[in-house]
Amino acid sequence: QDKWIPALEEKGIRESATEANPSAVLENTFISKMGKEQEIFDHDIFQDIIKFIDYGFLKKTVLITMANMMDRQDIGEHLSDFFLLVDTNQTGTISPGELKDAIEKMNVTNIDDGQMEKIFAGIDHDGSGQIHYAEFLATLVEGAGLVTEERLSDAFDRIDSGGEGYITPPD
Repeated sequence: QDKWIPALEEKGIRESATEANPSAVLENTFISKMGKEQEIFDHDIFQDIIKFIDYGFLKKTVLITMANMMDRQDIGEHLSDFFLLVDTNQTGTISPGELKDAIEKMNVTNIDDGQMEKIFAGIDHDGSGQIHYAEFLATLVEGAGLVTEERLSDAFDRIDSGGEGYITPPD
């Protein structure tokens, strides 16, 4: 629980941090502040996810690099809180079951297990079997309007490890 205390203090709910787990605190603060959880899932997030899984390796790498470089101020509370709502097991990653539950909350019901595996694999860029925070954010940054020329340039510079001005497979 201690790892959650700074984020909870930021929200002005420090006293709740020692009395409840993060999900309970979020349920009592963020969801009530938003009116209801469904408002979060109503955004075209599922469309953002579907677009992302069809991207090539390089574009996904750039978006993940951008997501890694963004801080909470850049991202905004909405996307950070959305990750916490999807990460119901509070592991800091999203499992296949958690992603499936989140997609069902988006009222997308016509997805079979094979399609769900393809969606999960398309987001799990490193193949770890879990979706990490940066991988998750990378699926949403474009739809949230967070891709800027400056961020693309910074991501390019980070990927171009040799500083040649172009990206090669070893980069």
